[in-house]
Amino acid sequence: MKKLWLLLVLIHISNQLFAITNAVHKEDSILEVLYEEIDNRDTYYNSRELRIKNLKSKLSNLVTPSPQERFSYYNRIFDEYKSYQYDSAYVYVSKMLETAQEMHNDSLTSLVQYNMAFVYTSAGLFTDADKIVNTIDTRMMSRQQRAVFYHLCARLYSDMSNYLDRRFCDKYATLYHIYCDSILANVAPNTFLARLTHADQGETDEKIENYKALLDSKGMESSEQAIVCSILGDFYTSKGDAKQALYYKSVASILDIRSATRETSAKKDIALIFYERGEIQKASLFIQLALEDANFYNSRHRKIEICDIMPAIEQQRYIMTVEQQQKLRWLVGIVSVLCVLLGGTMFIIWRQMKASRRTCITITENNEQIQAQNQQLSVANQQLKESERIKDEYIGSTFYAYATSLERIEKIYRTVNRKLSAKQYNDLYTIFSDTDLQKEREQIYATFDASFLRLFPTFVQQYNELFEEKDRIYPPDSTSLTTEMRIFALIRLGITDTERIAGFLNYSVNTINTYKTKAKKRSFVSNTQFEQKIMEL
Repeated sequence: MKKLWLLLVLIHISNQLFAITNAVHKEDSILEVLYEEIDNRDTYYNSRELRIKNLKSKLSNLVTPSPQERFSYYNRIFDEYKSYQYDSAYVYVSKMLETAQEMHNDSLTSLVQYNMAFVYTSAGLFTDADKIVNTIDTRMMSRQQRAVFYHLCARLYSDMSNYLDRRFCDKYATLYHIYCDSILANVAPNTFLARLTHADQGETDEKIENYKALLDSKGMESSEQAIVCSILGDFYTSKGDAKQALYYKSVASILDIRSATRETSAKKDIALIFYERGEIQKASLFIQLALEDANFYNSRHRKIEICDIMPAIEQQRYIMTVEQQQKLRWLVGIVSVLCVLLGGTMFIIWRQMKASRRTCITITENNEQIQAQNQQLSVANQQLKESERIKDEYIGSTFYAYATSLERIEKIYRTVNRKLSAKQYNDLYTIFSDTDLQKEREQIYATFDASFLRLFPTFVQQYNELFEEKDRIYPPDSTSLTTEMRIFALIRLGITDTERIAGFLNYSVNTINTYKTKAKKRSFVSNTQFEQKIMEL
């Protein structure tokens, strides 16, 4: 019996050693492929850029493209950009929205709104994405389209529960499960989305087997395989199986590189695995690659994730450098005792140590500068986003107003010229008397009001919240402002000079000051803080 028991123990140990050897070989093989694809990543990126360039060229070569043709090309270009570069994807989804509205096609408008929510979610603009998904009318969608839309909602609220304020994570997690149930109620059977949703059922081990079976099924696209591999990596990470997690995250990274996908988290996860294993150089390589992708795509939440991890990795690199320096000092001491005559060698080693110290100081200073610049860029990005919206809106409306005014002036000019040529001087008085400057000014105000309210749709509501209910005022309709609101609308746009405001509104400076004083007296906000509150609307 003892011999049999001993034999069984030896067989078990042998199987374990074989499994460990096989796992190491498997890890080394997949990492070798991954490093090769990292070196060749520009080839895949250039291939996508070429496809985009060809699509843009075909679109520009169309002489008078119909709205349907333009929408089709915008959609194809957007598909290339949506997981590659957020800023360009946003440009083309905006063009798609304009074209769909031009065609008065509500179905296409809903599709574009879905795409807009997709890129907002991918870029980490969760609040904007949440606003859009709550405005989309799913009644016009087919069951499969609703399932796809609910999958986006589930992804959005899953990300919001992970990245936003922890106080609201339960709320977003609940919404995530609600939308998962909605997917199952609408998804067509045997589709990838159906299989993906059904795979996420049961306990962790059961889910792993479900996702592995899904990965082995036929007909999946590389982007879908990358999603499944990344999910498997997350499950193995939660189980503490770093080898399997590294394998599946590596496969996901390979597929992302080959498909030129820049909105991805797999490289960041690989960096974490290497960091926890103490392989700091590899961790540093992959965190830099993850930051490269996040910066190129302009994904806010990915940048935040990476910036949370990178200091710890760089600190470990710094500690390793210090430890290497300490070892080097011991070596120098021993060599100096044994080899006094090798002064030249000692001098070279000393120079190397000095250079290493300078490098460490430079790295530390650069890291501090990068952190400071990141904070400045974050504030500047928010300001730039609002400035770009205001600039785009008012450039368009200004060109339209100028064109309209120029057309009317040209018409008057031709009429006056004709009357002068016919010596019909008395008719000139009639012409000028028919020109109603007040209506022109009212038209300018109406254009300003409409443009401003498109930029700040909740301005009237938020403005009235600065007053008691009895002191609130309301414009005659939803596209106009009162004179008082118009004054503070100009202030909200950064026009604080009273003389400029008076000139624009055709009032005296005293009248403008009177309006401002009356508004401040009615408000429960102090006079010193009132205009600051206006700037926060």
